[in-house]
Amino acid sequence: MFYSSMNSSSIPPLIPDMTVLNTILRDYSSFLPAFSSYFHSDILSYLLLTVVLARIIPFLQYFGTYFFPSVEIRFSDKLYRALHFWVSQQQFAKNASNTIATTEARGDWFDDDNNGNGIRNDKELLYTPTGTTTFCYKWHLLWLKRVPYATKTSTPMLLDAEYIVITAFWSSKVLKRLLENARQLYIDYERRHTIVYRATKRYGSFQWLQYTSTPHRYLSSVILGEEEKQNLLADVKQYLDQATPSWYHDRGIPYRRGYLLYGPPGTGKTSLVLVIAGELRLGIYLLNLNTNSLTEEGLTDLFRTLPRRWRLSLSTLLNTIDGAGAPEGHLLFMTTNHRQKLDPALIRPGRVDKEVAFRMADKAAAKELFLKIYTTPNDSSTSKTTVSEQVSTNGALNNSSTPKTTTLEQVSTNHANKGIATLAEAFTELFPAGEFTVAEIQGYFLSHKNNASASVKGIQKWVEKTRKKGKHTV
Repeated sequence: MFYSSMNSSSIPPLIPDMTVLNTILRDYSSFLPAFSSYFHSDILSYLLLTVVLARIIPFLQYFGTYFFPSVEIRFSDKLYRALHFWVSQQQFAKNASNTIATTEARGDWFDDDNNGNGIRNDKELLYTPTGTTTFCYKWHLLWLKRVPYATKTSTPMLLDAEYIVITAFWSSKVLKRLLENARQLYIDYERRHTIVYRATKRYGSFQWLQYTSTPHRYLSSVILGEEEKQNLLADVKQYLDQATPSWYHDRGIPYRRGYLLYGPPGTGKTSLVLVIAGELRLGIYLLNLNTNSLTEEGLTDLFRTLPRRWRLSLSTLLNTIDGAGAPEGHLLFMTTNHRQKLDPALIRPGRVDKEVAFRMADKAAAKELFLKIYTTPNDSSTSKTTVSEQVSTNGALNNSSTPKTTTLEQVSTNHANKGIATLAEAFTELFPAGEFTVAEIQGYFLSHKNNASASVKGIQKWVEKTRKKGKHTV
């Protein structure tokens, strides 16, 4: 909220109130000569100066408000996070004299130096400005001040919270431009990333706090039957269509949609949720009901504070998804390794509307993953298409992904991909179907990430070694 300046009628008078002086002179006139004599000074001069200062201070405060407009951003507003993100991208934040140094990324600060998984290297030192920082924006001098709430309150949940005050010189328009710039920058960031929130207990109550963010992944990155993936995505899109809520309400049906993803660990259940969230530009809210401190009241509060049309992913039993007070307009994804252990009441129709089974990798999945890991993408090929669509089974490139104008580099890439396709066929012949998860195979590929031939040569030895370990899924 921008602080408005005072109008001209509110300017305090500079002329001291003579009534005050007259009162002092009348009531204390007998003492004034004695004071002046004792202190060897004119006490009337000090009295006059005191009265003048008392009148000048409000006048200066008025001019300070007029010439130095400011805006306050409170930590409970989403703009607070957007402003933190904007600050973290600015050079003045990195060069600030007063900083907070930490080896852990705070949930309310961002940086572009994340790795591919969106998780920061915990050994990297992070610096964020603290106190008051001076910087320039659009040729205007601004001051950014971080003020802890602890200086104003004793409320436990606010002790480590803060608000931000930005002050400009003369014009408040530059403040509005800065905040709009920060808001738009954060919106663009969210469009490119999937934001993951996690239920966290703080000061006696559970809250949704940002856990991590990861760049959007495409559907082709999940190794699952193409028909199953497309059907699930189409079902989610239809549910989120603008006409769907009224269709549900007109027929007296609660506007909810539940999905159950089940299968062995490492088969891609969580990855599929991340991909769908990325495809539809939605956030993910994670809740694990194995937390001993989570009460029924805490669970209800978490559900009530969920933003509409955002996703909630549960990894354990959930028995309050369709009660009388349950919110509508959300997508509920439940994941489990053991469907047979779930209570039938939990997964009955109306609570779970669609199920997707994840199984051990077959030969087709192993081949798709091999091509995904080792094929070099062409500039003309899009990451939204599967690798098998870019490379045909006989090792030749599909015409649909071959550019009309072929450069020398693309010819080299095409030639290399033909060799990869041949190696993929050889790998598929040696790979035993139905024994290993996609995660296990990917782990094996990553141990030979720059050598596809070594992956083919070593697969039989790896299979024998893994079989000896017994239960190899984790």
